[in-house]
Amino acid sequence: MSEPRLAAVEAKIDNVEMQLGRLCSSLDRFTETMIRHDENNKRISDQLNDHESRIRIIEHSQATIGVQTGTMWTVFIKVAGIGAGAALAGTAAVKFIGG
Repeated sequence: MSEPRLAAVEAKIDNVEMQLGRLCSSLDRFTETMIRHDENNKRISDQLNDHESRIRIIEHSQATIGVQTGTMWTVFIKVAGIGAGAALAGTAAVKFIGG
């Protein structure tokens, strides 16, 4: 091979080595970035799971409170109805007896 041609091939090999070094450096940075993203995604996933479980607990407690409140209103309405019926029956009895 001639000297000028050999020098051109060596220059191209040096250029390829330099570009390969840049590519390896970029690949290392990309890998580190992906590792950080994976760690952040895991942390976010854990936080979402924690929030979801808290929401489920709150939903369950609100449903329980709703049932208890509904039961209390049912009892209150029934007692009020019995009291109103007794008052009406007492008033009718007084009018009937009194004349």
